[in-house]
Amino acid sequence: MLWEGFMIENLVIKIFHQQASSIEKLEKGLTNKNYKVIVDDKAYVVRVPYKNSEHIVNYRSEKKALDVIQNAGLDVNTIYFNEKTGVKVTEYVDDLLGFNENKSFDKYEKVGVLMRKLHDLNTRIHHEFDPIATFKTYRNHVSNPMILDRYAQPFIDFVKKNRVVSTLCHNDWVPDNICFSKEKNYLLDYEYAGDNDPMFDITSFLSENNITNPIHRKVFLEAYFKNDYPKNLEKNLLHWEGFHHLLWCNWALMMYQQRETPIYLSIAEEKKQAFEDIVTKLQ
Repeated sequence: MLWEGFMIENLVIKIFHQQASSIEKLEKGLTNKNYKVIVDDKAYVVRVPYKNSEHIVNYRSEKKALDVIQNAGLDVNTIYFNEKTGVKVTEYVDDLLGFNENKSFDKYEKVGVLMRKLHDLNTRIHHEFDPIATFKTYRNHVSNPMILDRYAQPFIDFVKKNRVVSTLCHNDWVPDNICFSKEKNYLLDYEYAGDNDPMFDITSFLSENNITNPIHRKVFLEAYFKNDYPKNLEKNLLHWEGFHHLLWCNWALMMYQQRETPIYLSIAEEKKQAFEDIVTKLQ
C-alpha cells in the first residue's frame, strides 16, 4: 500500500509538475485503479491500469475514440492521456452518479438518448471491435469454460451472420461507465471502443445492467429508436444478449485464472446463469 501511494504521488508530479494536496483511492474499476487527486485546489480523477491490462484493451483505439468524441459532450474532460500505458487524467465531477446510484426512473430514457447521440456521430476510428475475435481471444485463455462450446456456437453463428459494422461504438455499457450529474449525462471510459454494430451497444447496456423489466426496456428502446423499430427486434435482442453473456463469462474466467480475484468468478457465474435464462426464453 505504501508503494502504491508513492507511485501515484510520483505520477501526479510527473503529469502536473507539482505535488497533490490530497490523494484518495476510489473503489471503482475492475481493470483500473482510480484516484481522486487535488492539485492546486482543483479535483481530478487519475486512472491507472492494472498490470497486464494491455492485452485486454487497446489504448491507441481509446485515444482515437476520445479524439472523435471530444466535441460531442459525451465524456468528462480529459486532461492527460498516455496511449502507451493507459494512464488517464480527467476532471472530477462532484455530483456524478453512476447508473446504479441514480434511482430516478428517467435514467432509462437518458441512456437511450446518450447512446443515440454517440451512434449519430456516424463516424469510424478505423479500429474494429470484432466480437467474434474478442470471444476467441478470451476463450483461448480459459481452460475450463462454464458454457460448453456446443451451446455457445448458435450465438456465435448469429453474430457472424447478422452483425453490420457501421459506426463507432463504446462496447462496454457497464453501470460505472454510465453517469449522471445535474447538468448533463456522461459515457465514460472508451477502453473497448471501436467500430461495431450498434446492436452490440444496445445489448451491452441491457445485459450489463440486467435490464429485464419490460417497462424499463421499453423506455430505453423508445428513446434510442425514436419509435422506429427494426424488424424482429425482440428476437434479435435475445440472441445478442446471449452472445454478450457468453463473451463476458469467458472474459471473467480469463481474468480469474490470471488474478485469482473472487469477484471475477462471481461475474462468470452470473453471466452463465443469464446465458441459460436467454437459452430458455428462445426455446
